[in-house]
Amino acid sequence: MAVPAAAASQSGQTGSPGPVDHSNVGATHSPQLLRQFANTAAGTSGSTLQDSVIAGALQGVDVASFQHPNRNPIDWAQAAADGIQFAAVKGSEGAYYKNPYALTDLAQAKAAGLSVMAYAFAIPNGNGSSSNPATQADDLINYLATGSAGVPAIMLDIEYDPYTTADGTNICYGLTQSAMVSWISAFDAEVQKRTGQRADHRLADRAGDLRRDP
Repeated sequence: MAVPAAAASQSGQTGSPGPVDHSNVGATHSPQLLRQFANTAAGTSGSTLQDSVIAGALQGVDVASFQHPNRNPIDWAQAAADGIQFAAVKGSEGAYYKNPYALTDLAQAKAAGLSVMAYAFAIPNGNGSSSNPATQADDLINYLATGSAGVPAIMLDIEYDPYTTADGTNICYGLTQSAMVSWISAFDAEVQKRTGQRADHRLADRAGDLRRDP
């Protein structure tokens, strides 16, 4: 279970985003979820949200480009020395953005002895880019294949729509429950076809709850 990393909206996306301002690309979580994390942390007595989330679990971190202020690298050797056991690295968002630090972070974290995984931040309604789940899976896999760490374990990150105000949809991307299940299943099928591995899921569905779903 990954420690919710601090994140904020920022620009600097790569690729060709659609008409919506994709200001979430550098973040690990959508703004709605971050507000819930903050509210939960404020109401947690005698502990922090991070402590409550990771209690009794493996120690891990969740990183995106936001964790590289002023383009500074992450000291993965120090992270390992501090007891961090795995890293979940944001590799892509939708089919319009790839984290420019992802390949380096995956390689360096792996070299430091951490278990690594890369995740796609799902945008099921496309937001001006392709909404096809196979396209989003392929976009991440093709990018990871260019790095020295190869294609690690892949995770699909499903969260509240960070662009719900801009794109006019609800926080579930305007999809019904059955449509969302079908979208996730199609993403999984493409990952399995391309890599032979089953995609893991990270469902961030309520404050303080980051869980890996089998």
